[in-house]
Amino acid sequence: MDSVLFRVDSSSYLGGGHLSRCIELAKYFAKRDHKVYFLCKNLDGNLNFWIESEKFKLLTINKEILDLEDELKETEYIISNYKKFTSLVVDHYSLDYKWEKKMRKFADKIIVIDDLANRKHDCDILIDQNFYVNMEARYKKLVSKKTIKLLSPKYAILKEEFLKFKLANKSFNQIKNLFICFGATDPSNHTLVTLKALRKIDYKFSSVNIFTTMGNKNWAAIEKESKKIRNCFFHINNKDLPEILSKADLAIGAGGTMCWERAYFGIPTIAFAVAKNQVENLTDLIKNDIIAGEPKNLKPDIKKLEYWLKMIIDNKTYYKKLSKNSLGIVDGYGIQRIYENIYPTKFVFRFATLEDAEDLFKWRNSLTIRSISNEKEIFNFESHLKWLRKKLLDNNVLFLIAEFLNNPIGVIRFEIEDNEALISIYKVPKSPKSFGLIKKSSMWLFLNYPNIKKIKAEILPDNEKSYKAFSSAGFKGSTSKMYLKNTNL
Repeated sequence: MDSVLFRVDSSSYLGGGHLSRCIELAKYFAKRDHKVYFLCKNLDGNLNFWIESEKFKLLTINKEILDLEDELKETEYIISNYKKFTSLVVDHYSLDYKWEKKMRKFADKIIVIDDLANRKHDCDILIDQNFYVNMEARYKKLVSKKTIKLLSPKYAILKEEFLKFKLANKSFNQIKNLFICFGATDPSNHTLVTLKALRKIDYKFSSVNIFTTMGNKNWAAIEKESKKIRNCFFHINNKDLPEILSKADLAIGAGGTMCWERAYFGIPTIAFAVAKNQVENLTDLIKNDIIAGEPKNLKPDIKKLEYWLKMIIDNKTYYKKLSKNSLGIVDGYGIQRIYENIYPTKFVFRFATLEDAEDLFKWRNSLTIRSISNEKEIFNFESHLKWLRKKLLDNNVLFLIAEFLNNPIGVIRFEIEDNEALISIYKVPKSPKSFGLIKKSSMWLFLNYPNIKKIKAEILPDNEKSYKAFSSAGFKGSTSKMYLKNTNL
């Protein structure tokens, strides 16, 4: 069985953002039959109980160990009792290439999650899910040329619960529902000051929802202040956060992981950095009108909070612009992309033949495929066979079946005209392991037919799932027509 070890810490000072994203990755690994372990310090105010609540194995390092060399020795002692891990995921600002290099003997592959780009790494894969103007250049001299760099919010690690909720044609015309969350611990108490600013502007919200956890030392004072505000609801350790956030018209919060959760729903946001590591990312988000607020505001300022609340409420053009710019930078496929880079699915592409006629007939007639096809009617076998023969005899049609472990996984058809190919693709109903099918089939075409300059995809109106899938594979364009250029030319 494959095994993965996560090295991450949480505390009242560090917060819980790093642990949160590691747990989400861990859950994805576990669903794919990986044995999951966490190695953490038992720091004050830690959230290690969260790891155990998810049924993962927790290994702890004594918080009294401060010297990095001593910590390394204890780490080696603890994990030497286990077989070599398939993967080691490191999400820790205090660890760099020296620590990672010494861990090589304990793991086949090392994956680093970073935000700072301020130290060298010895890793196979580096993940930075943040938005930076110069994101491609940030790690140029900090990792090996062989390191796979997964950069940008395309790789945002969202909680699975968020993907269950969607915005149903939300227009963001009115600000009725306010959402406030400054992370699990909110060390500088931004939440309390935000509530005091709300009382000063005296705007009538239909609901004000405040989220925090028991790791927030000021939760009692926040709850007390919330009772002074109309229609205000205080939530502590509440698992309904994704659903309530999805219904928000405006959010106020920190510049950490929740940036991507809010962006997934396209919610206009006022954000402030609550830690130094959030400043650079938040600066670029604000410059590009993806988020409003001030990055260098580590200590809460009631006047600044008042200013931004009034500014957003009174400026509907800017308010709608924030929503438009944030929606789309996070599509919810970040974890799948990361996993696919760690454990690439090996598809085999073969040309379809008449021997596939019965299978293709069954798949084409399935409700799943007809719901995303231009042709909604059920086919009879005679017309299907006539259609299949025509496609197989057409020299301008490449008809492929993708297989994984000798089982059919997808059907791909490229219809070629001059130097352009129109792609038609679907996943075989009830088949597993199809993430990356669009991208890998497109790369197969460019590799085997280098004269093809671009691939076109035509998407049915309102088919948001297909649009996101093609966007995830690198296709650009509108919701009805998208293109992927051959970058090898």
